[in-house]
Amino acid sequence: MNMRVLALLVCAVLCIGATPRHSHHPARQPLTAEVIEQAQFGQGQKDNTALIVKAEVLLDRSGFSPGVIDGRDGDNYRKALAAFQRQSGLE
Repeated sequence: MNMRVLALLVCAVLCIGATPRHSHHPARQPLTAEVIEQAQFGQGQKDNTALIVKAEVLLDRSGFSPGVIDGRDGDNYRKALAAFQRQSGLE
């Protein structure tokens, strides 16, 4: 499965649990395959969901399962990221 197809599937799953219209939270940018593909570290964005989805997919493809690919900075994501960093010799 290529990255674009996987990103589209992730978008579909995330859209199912999207914030309701009457929420008190401001609307955020819709997650599309393009938004996920273009997400980069250090862009100063307030919402890092697309960047985390991208990282989760790449971690999973590298054999470091972050659990559910949901765009959330949770325990499983952090553990997978830490394992990748240790194995790669990164701080």
